[in-house]
Amino acid sequence: QGKTVKFAWQNTLRDCAVFVQQQERWRKEDIERAVQALSTRLDGYLAVLSPFSENRDQAGDLRESVGSPFLSALLFWVPRTPREDETAFLEEHVAKARLAADFPELSAEVALEEARLREVVRDLYFSGEIVSATGRVERNVENVGFRPLETLLGHFFDASLSQLHPSHASIMPRIEYASSYHAEQLFSAFIRQGKISLEEAEQKGLTPYIQGLLEPLGIVRRRGGAFLLALEADSELVSHVLGLVRGDESLAGIVTALRKGKWGMAAPQSTLLLSAFVVSGHVAALRDGEEVDVEDFSRLAQGYVTGLRPGRVLPPELLGCVPLGAFIWGEVEGSPTPMTQKAMWKRTVEEARRVGRMLGEASRLVERYGSYAVFRKAAVDTALIARLSLFFDGLPAGADSREGLERVLAHLRDNPGLGSDIA
Repeated sequence: QGKTVKFAWQNTLRDCAVFVQQQERWRKEDIERAVQALSTRLDGYLAVLSPFSENRDQAGDLRESVGSPFLSALLFWVPRTPREDETAFLEEHVAKARLAADFPELSAEVALEEARLREVVRDLYFSGEIVSATGRVERNVENVGFRPLETLLGHFFDASLSQLHPSHASIMPRIEYASSYHAEQLFSAFIRQGKISLEEAEQKGLTPYIQGLLEPLGIVRRRGGAFLLALEADSELVSHVLGLVRGDESLAGIVTALRKGKWGMAAPQSTLLLSAFVVSGHVAALRDGEEVDVEDFSRLAQGYVTGLRPGRVLPPELLGCVPLGAFIWGEVEGSPTPMTQKAMWKRTVEEARRVGRMLGEASRLVERYGSYAVFRKAAVDTALIARLSLFFDGLPAGADSREGLERVLAHLRDNPGLGSDIA
């Protein structure tokens, strides 16, 4: 007899299978099934033993037969051994309850004894101990207090989950709850755009969710009056995710790796993180092996996207040059998303046409009037005109946004004062 119970751990919802253990020993297939569930979909297993169980050291049996780090998340609630008077009361009460169907006059006695029954059973378990399959023992359960099961589970599994996911505390959400609606809003208004002004974030009620879900992941920067999406190469978490996506990988497998590895990341935080990688171009979303666009959050959260593969982004050595082009495309995020890259390239082409016309006119003036004394007094910088012409004439007209931007950024790296020249 059992059920799956959700409980809170470090501001994330976790799943635990709770069941009353009826057999005296675990069968091999039961052990394998429990370990498999703990390594993929469950965060905890709690087996509640009977006060009359003869095999009270079941954790020892498991340690000898199974080797898995997830055994620490398999717990046994072992009640204390009943006293003689408690045993007599429990046996008598159970007998009356079974006979009540044939002897209705016993029903009243059974009902009167229910309060004492609850008190005895509660005392047996809260005076017992929690034993992990790895041997760790927590005694004096009553010190936790008589709380709902969901609250107890958060306490019981804290040590196990902290051991399995030691890095989770550094990225844990700073808010207690975020709905799917908030996750969708974060994606559409911020992540997909690559940035959002502080004012707009406040108006849409997204500020606490940006600060509470995304900032702990280290993928948000504040610059000027905006939040910017920023996946930086020196981030341990960013490097970890990129290391998981080495080829065509299953999305479910990557989500499981994030959940079951040292980060212990749960939804919606993990899905938001992966959506940032897709939007920024670091990884490409797949459906049945073909690249697809992630137009809305549900495509990642509800199974439309089935896989991920390494994407194409601007080279890390050129990302530092992005601010040098602010005179062309304005302020953008540190690692421009594909959408932003398209806008940057479009603005660059437009600026090239505008400046190109100006340079053409300047060149014609120099050619026609350069020998005039009055013109020479104007101190026209022909070398500057030549440098600017070299830059704008060299832009690949038919290039895609990434290729074109790489050329522009490489030129800005070699000519960091170009913006001042144009100004």
